Amino acid sequence: MGICIIKYRYQLLLMVCFIFVKQHFSIAQVSGDSLQNVDIISKKYINNFSSTVPVQTINANIIKLLNAPSVADISKFLTGVVIKDYGGLGGLKTVSVRSLGASHTGVLYDGVNITDMQNSQIDLGKYADNLVQHLALYQSVPVSANLPAQAYSASSLLLIETPAASILPLHQIKLKAGTQWGSWGLNRHHIVLQAPLGSRTQLAATLNYQNTKGNYPFTSVNGNVTEHLRRDNSQVNAVQAEVNLSHLFKDSSQLQVKVFGQNSDRGLPKSVIYYYNLSNENLWNNDFFTQVNYKRKFGTRTSFNTALKYSNHYTRYTNPDLIINNTPTDNNYTEQSVYYTASVLNKISKFWSFSIASDVAITDLNANLRSFAYPRRFSNYSVTGVQYNRGLLDVNVAALYTYMQDKVEFGMPAAKQSRLTPNLSLAYKLHANSPVLLRAFYKTIFRNPNFNDLYYTIIGNRNLRPELAKQLNIGIAYQKEVKRIWLQKIGWSVDAYYNNVTDKILAMPGANLFAWSMLNIGKVNILGADISIEGNGKISPEIDWRLKAGFNYNLSEDRSNKNSVSYKTQIPNTPKTNGFAIVMVNYKQAGLVYNAIYSGNRYSLGGNLPENKMDYYVIHDLSLNYTHHARKWQFQWQLSVNNMFDKAYDIVVFYPMPGRNVAAKLVIQNFK
Repeated sequence: MGICIIKYRYQLLLMVCFIFVKQHFSIAQVSGDSLQNVDIISKKYINNFSSTVPVQTINANIIKLLNAPSVADISKFLTGVVIKDYGGLGGLKTVSVRSLGASHTGVLYDGVNITDMQNSQIDLGKYADNLVQHLALYQSVPVSANLPAQAYSASSLLLIETPAASILPLHQIKLKAGTQWGSWGLNRHHIVLQAPLGSRTQLAATLNYQNTKGNYPFTSVNGNVTEHLRRDNSQVNAVQAEVNLSHLFKDSSQLQVKVFGQNSDRGLPKSVIYYYNLSNENLWNNDFFTQVNYKRKFGTRTSFNTALKYSNHYTRYTNPDLIINNTPTDNNYTEQSVYYTASVLNKISKFWSFSIASDVAITDLNANLRSFAYPRRFSNYSVTGVQYNRGLLDVNVAALYTYMQDKVEFGMPAAKQSRLTPNLSLAYKLHANSPVLLRAFYKTIFRNPNFNDLYYTIIGNRNLRPELAKQLNIGIAYQKEVKRIWLQKIGWSVDAYYNNVTDKILAMPGANLFAWSMLNIGKVNILGADISIEGNGKISPEIDWRLKAGFNYNLSEDRSNKNSVSYKTQIPNTPKTNGFAIVMVNYKQAGLVYNAIYSGNRYSLGGNLPENKMDYYVIHDLSLNYTHHARKWQFQWQLSVNNMFDKAYDIVVFYPMPGRNVAAKLVIQNFK
């Protein structure tokens, strides 16, 4: 690793400059510091109808009313998102946005990237709902945000913010505990502790436990023969813990230290083909990371962010039915990564702002496989951006430089890659009080193949070309406070987009969930539109309502080979239409939440042949919530019915999803 640092000293030079700038400003600040009082202000979140780039958001007040136990389940209620769920209550759940694939979705957890260099797909089913204070999905990147450079490398960016991300006044210990019981042996439990350690330091700790048999019934239809079966090997046993230590300095700078760990043991259900449902495959995960994040503002013009992260992901996959060299399959993988980022945002003048950021990461992958490549990747992301904001007009220009180089112990490494990719966004309001916002952006994305793409035994291809995506978005947003009793606020947006992908790498599940087959389609043209609407009001003084809905049209065509049967047909597992709706009605302490998820017809393979067609589905859920208080405690009860019409459906072909199921939840917390 020392050799790597010496070799890439020029890429690291920017980091040294940042540290120098920080120290310089620190000394200057101390000399005139009067140790004045620090104002702590609650963070105000932007919404889709006032953002200069398209964004979908959900906050904790809505999340707690939904029966959505993980970030993946919450993401179903974001426009343009398609969840790829491979069946089973513990199955893998990844997010694809606007048909670009899960590998193009970046994820930031309290401002720091979550990465998986092995397969580039973040399993969002790992992150529990009670860890989320605010969830936001951005197309392009947020404007006026001091972000890591790597955030600019994603086509869409999912920001997960936990309650520990903001330091708010805390004068006593806050305790919250919850338990949930449901169909097929489901039980989830969590406990959250927040405690002040002095006037400027806070401790926050969360513990989650989940267990389920997952043996839900389903119906298998093959021609004229119908058979009723139960899902096999879908059990889950998982423990997750997170500890945060946050400190607010007298100069208003913030330091957060986070430690996260998860241990899970999951059965991997098989695809159901010719009524065969039995599986002996298992997946064990031990995930650990720790990150240190420091933020400081210098006056009203300059902000500085820096973070250091170490992560260790251990995976063990067993399949006694898969015999290789007279030995049942028992594969172990360990991915370790060290990541550092620093960024500066400076307001140069009244109308101009300048930002610069640089990240470096070194990632190793080890395995117990014979002749494994043991790859190590050095990654450097550096971005420079300029923003012009003059009242009605907002212009943002950024350029990202990406450099990656691999080393391996066996064989030849993949060629080193570097690319400069631009990002441009525009927004315009007709006049200062206009409810209408016009917006557009253009962005180029460069995605290098991951370790599995390049070095996975048998299917890896070290000559695989990087994926290049070009994005164009034009949209209009409207937001207005009506101030009537029945309708108080309404907002809607329409964003049309065109994506062009060359050398697209498509991951398809094989006979089991752990082994992927990599398919390089070549060229894909994507044309679509996102439509969002939100509103709220009152039916009577005691009854209020809220609506959140989204619809997506997506035409994603294979344009690789004119002589192929799949030419100008929809790419696999991609519906042309999908959408959702959430309706909430509250009466005093009780609330009713109805939500629906819709997915249109799609095809399991290229060519769009009738035998590969997967029918559309609509899933309806209903939740009843009731909150009451007793002395210093608040009790929130929830009874939910999911898939209440017992719809049989697959998201991925031959991986049946759960039918109707019920769950009951109780959350207790002190509030005074």
